[in-house]
Amino acid sequence: MKLVAIVGTNSDRSTNRKLLKFMAKHFAQEAEIEILEIKDLPAFNEPEEKQVPQVVAEFNQKIAQAQGVI
Repeated sequence: MKLVAIVGTNSDRSTNRKLLKFMAKHFAQEAEIEILEIKDLPAFNEPEEKQVPQVVAEFNQKIAQAQGVI
């Protein structure tokens, strides 16, 4: 099973990130869990050229291709 897990903070001390990393390791035999970081995304600001930044498009694609989201 392919899952993505989203860390919803940019804090380096995130409890959420620690938990998701634990889950990815602990459940590695049951599922492939890829951790996605919102801190890697640009701050919300609609681009003047109306094109989605590449990093946002890749983030969206990973979510769309996953069998589930944590």
